[in-house]
Amino acid sequence: MQAGIAVYQNDIFIIGGTSKILGVGKPNAHRTVWKFDSKTNEWQKRSQMHEARVVHSMLKIGSKVFAIGGWNPVALTLRTVEKYDIISDSWAYDTSLPYGLDYSAACVVHNKGYVVGGRSENETYNLVYARNILVLNYDDIFDKIEWQIIDDILPQGIYQHSVTTDGNQVFIMGGTAYNSQVNALIIFDPTSREVEQLQSMPHIRSSMMSLFYDDCIYVIAGWGRSRHRDINGPTNTVLKYSIINKKWEEMLLQLPRSVYLHTCALIHQ
Repeated sequence: MQAGIAVYQNDIFIIGGTSKILGVGKPNAHRTVWKFDSKTNEWQKRSQMHEARVVHSMLKIGSKVFAIGGWNPVALTLRTVEKYDIISDSWAYDTSLPYGLDYSAACVVHNKGYVVGGRSENETYNLVYARNILVLNYDDIFDKIEWQIIDDILPQGIYQHSVTTDGNQVFIMGGTAYNSQVNALIIFDPTSREVEQLQSMPHIRSSMMSLFYDDCIYVIAGWGRSRHRDINGPTNTVLKYSIINKKWEEMLLQLPRSVYLHTCALIHQ
């Protein structure tokens, strides 16, 4: 559950995560990395991270993958960032986050990473829900990252949300805000650094995944409600938002079973 995921040349990398239900005992975070070879349809074990982590966010820029924040096995929120070189199959620490962060969501636009929202702790260990967007700038010449903070740009602090991108803008969906789930759809423009709220999802949803494909956003499963069930819980439904028609619909196609805190990826063959 809640592993990181990255795609490189149609191969899928599954990074970290846990084999236990979060909130039940210790999170049992893993350091493991698995690669799914799309040509041979085989799984291969790769070099492990230095630290076990779960509910972290992932970014891929070129042939480098960044594992950002998350929890460790004793449920401490992490500031550390690890960088995976896909070519050499090796891990190294890079510049840490400005603050510890878990349950954030991230995507890449024009070779810059955007880490949206998440959950942190203040000096007295009280939970803080971030309204910030952190910008990851990667210098491929010096092989080093720098962080920039866009303070309080989100309408409210959120975690357990999902983000996706059309390559130019960041779409931010759902999540939890101060222990109450939300159904908002927000668009962030990295160039103007402005946000705009679009039509909300038809149902509240958190701990889900999202993809952008063919001018549409797909919100896949998660924890929430559906047109057939008005009770909160794991769901197997898929919500679709058309960028052109600016309209949501709940698709007839459903997952075989309900899932949340899962991962998904889009590959082109």
